[in-house]
Amino acid sequence: MSEPGGESLETESEANAALLNNLPQDKKESVETFISVTRCQSVEEAVDRLASVGWDLERAVDLHISGESFPVNRPPNNSENGVRENPTIPRQEIGTGVIEQTGSNTASSRSRPSTLFQMTISFFLAPLRALIKAAASLLRFLFVGPRSVSRPRIEVARRAAREFAQQFESEYGSIHPTFFQGCFLDALNYAKQQFKFVMVYLHADRHYLTPDFCRDVLTNEQLVGFINENFIFWACSVDSAEGRHLQVSFRATDFPYIAIVTVAQGRRNAQVLESRQGAMESDELTEFLVQTLERHGEILNSARLEQQRHLETRQIREEQDVAFQRAIEEDRARLEAAAQAEAARKEEQVRLEREKEEAELERERLERRRQLKLREIEEEAVKGDSDTVTIAIRQSDGSRMERRFRKENTIRQVFDWVDTRGIDIDKICLVCNFPKRRFDYTKDGHWKLCEIDQGPHLVFFIEDK
Repeated sequence: MSEPGGESLETESEANAALLNNLPQDKKESVETFISVTRCQSVEEAVDRLASVGWDLERAVDLHISGESFPVNRPPNNSENGVRENPTIPRQEIGTGVIEQTGSNTASSRSRPSTLFQMTISFFLAPLRALIKAAASLLRFLFVGPRSVSRPRIEVARRAAREFAQQFESEYGSIHPTFFQGCFLDALNYAKQQFKFVMVYLHADRHYLTPDFCRDVLTNEQLVGFINENFIFWACSVDSAEGRHLQVSFRATDFPYIAIVTVAQGRRNAQVLESRQGAMESDELTEFLVQTLERHGEILNSARLEQQRHLETRQIREEQDVAFQRAIEEDRARLEAAAQAEAARKEEQVRLEREKEEAELERERLERRRQLKLREIEEEAVKGDSDTVTIAIRQSDGSRMERRFRKENTIRQVFDWVDTRGIDIDKICLVCNFPKRRFDYTKDGHWKLCEIDQGPHLVFFIEDK
């Protein structure tokens, strides 16, 4: 048997979740923040109040805390709030937190034409209404300008924290916990990096216990050292905007108020681990802080281990990336070296084939030249004739060849005879010792044998050029 009201609460929770899931992401976050700060129990109420101030989260929270009434606004339709049409979501009465089922066909805020005449008039007036609306939008843009976008007043909160720290030090001296110079969100982020909890002190300047607490407790040197070593100390006045927000969010009803806050793993919003409010001595506050560390220290240890695992995982990934890049570079270098070696091999092969082809062409050219000279060379001179000279050619290997020429023959004809014997005359010179002379086929071919020596015998040595 279900408890009384259990079905109604379950229906309300399902309706809130359905309505929240139908919001765009930015407005969903605004609704969640508004509910977290104001402790509003109804998603529908939060949507209506945010819509009434144009989704200005700062202004909505300020109006809620100050107790001022929200602007009267016509019931938000789906296009303005970014809620997709879903007739199954029930309508919720503003401010009651109670879901009232009104059926799937609730009356719209704008009446629909119910007769043929009204429908006809509405049809013909629709373009006129659209034109008037466009003209109004244009005039508002020209004379008023575009609507400003509300941004979190982070700098205002930071400045308020700095001013409070200066005021505290001017009133109570320089011995105090080290104030974190930033807004509450900055303190949370910094504490998360340092693996510490945030110790929040909400200062109520007009409370009768505040002066004694600040003068006797927060200036205790032993306590100050313990706080600075184990916590990030953040304080603000409840007279500031951020102080009022936190007072409502933390439900602080008495002062001085101390809260130990952290951002739990996997959560976005701050989580109050322990809090204490009202009169307290320095030893009582010290015991409270020690017990808090003992009770919740595992959160910090888990965060450190998670950070260490994250760093180790990132280091392993970076090492793997470096090794992978090195392997890629080595493979690329290996492929480039192989490609260069293959290109060099092919180039060498082409060169050898070209040289072989050129050598073959040169051999054929020399052979044709020799054949031509064999046909053109004169017959050997008659032995014993006074006009005959015997030419002896000594080669570098010691071999010897002879032939008779007429003294009127030239040294060029001797070269041609040597050429027919298979010696490349383009690469040699003929040298005689008596007298010592060196003959080149091209330059000295015009010399007659009788001009070189009148004797019947003439010896030449073959030398390379």
